[in-house]
Amino acid sequence: MNYTELSKEVSYDNFFKDDGRDIYDFQNKFLVKCKICGNCATIIAIPKYEGSYFVYKERRFLCTGCGKIEIKSVMNGIGSKYPLWLETNCCGHKLWVYNLEHLNYIESFVRANIRENYYDERIGWKNQSLASRLPKWMKKSSNREAILRSIGILKRRI
Repeated sequence: MNYTELSKEVSYDNFFKDDGRDIYDFQNKFLVKCKICGNCATIIAIPKYEGSYFVYKERRFLCTGCGKIEIKSVMNGIGSKYPLWLETNCCGHKLWVYNLEHLNYIESFVRANIRENYYDERIGWKNQSLASRLPKWMKKSSNREAILRSIGILKRRI
């Protein structure tokens, strides 16, 4: 098959280009299970600019189900004390995400038939991005359909 024939078969709907975002880029909002009422609650990280980057020094817990509001300087235990709302079993593993933006990112990666790595003009190829750090089971094409089904289940929870 030559390049012209191949380019006709490539659909950019199934193309993923790594933009270099890492897991910390999705940690501004967490969907968690409220311990009081069991509904979906939100933990919002309030950014504060320090020097040349943002830090999250304050987190706000908000539950619209029971009205609980909690403000803390540091809110440890996301995933344990505050269980994630968007998690499910998949392919013998736990599929979890922090929020809808994180879920959409994972979905676009998994759905893609062609994935392009992130290249930083200053330092070259980079493997600190979320896409490069995803587990092997999530990258296997044989798991694609099962992962996409699980993502659909998580989307219906929102």
